[in-house]
Amino acid sequence: MLEASTIGYWFVYVATCSEIQALPTTSVDNPKVDIPKLGDMLKSLIPTFPDIQKMSDGLKTGGTAKWLHKYTHGGTPQLTRRVNGGWTKGEIMLTLIRGDMFSDLAACLETVIAPNAPLAKYGFSYRDELAFELQTTFGTDPIPQQPHSLPVAQLLEEGCGPPFA
Repeated sequence: MLEASTIGYWFVYVATCSEIQALPTTSVDNPKVDIPKLGDMLKSLIPTFPDIQKMSDGLKTGGTAKWLHKYTHGGTPQLTRRVNGGWTKGEIMLTLIRGDMFSDLAACLETVIAPNAPLAKYGFSYRDELAFELQTTFGTDPIPQQPHSLPVAQLLEEGCGPPFA
C-alpha cells in the first residue's frame, strides 16, 4: 500500500506530462521508461511534503523503515515466523494500522483529483484516528496535527490529457 499510494502522489505532485505520457501503455515487462523506485519517488516528494524525509531516510541501509523489505519481500523475520509461533498480536495490529494509513492517504489523494468534501472529511479524520490509535496502542510520540486537505497539484492545474484534462 505504501508503494501504491506513493506512486499516486508522484503522479499528481511530481511527474511531468512528458514523463506520464512516456510510460508504457501495454503489459510489456521491463520497459525502457518506468515509474521511479520507491526511494526516488519519496525524495522527489520531499519539497511538497517535507515530513516524507523521515521515510526516505528510513529506507537507507539499516534505517528505521527496513521493515518494509523484511515483512513484504521475505527477510529473516518472515522466515523465522514460520517456525517460531508466527506474528504477535502487536505486530498484526501495527501492520493493519500501517496498511490502513497508506490506504487512507491514497483515498485522500482522490480529493485533489476530484474535489469531494465528504471523502475529505472522512479521510483526513480517519487519518487522525489512526495516528491516535498508533500513539495509544504502541506508546509512540503524538503525531503533530496535519492539515485536512492536500496541496493543489500543478499537473492538474496545467492539464495533461485524460484524466488530467
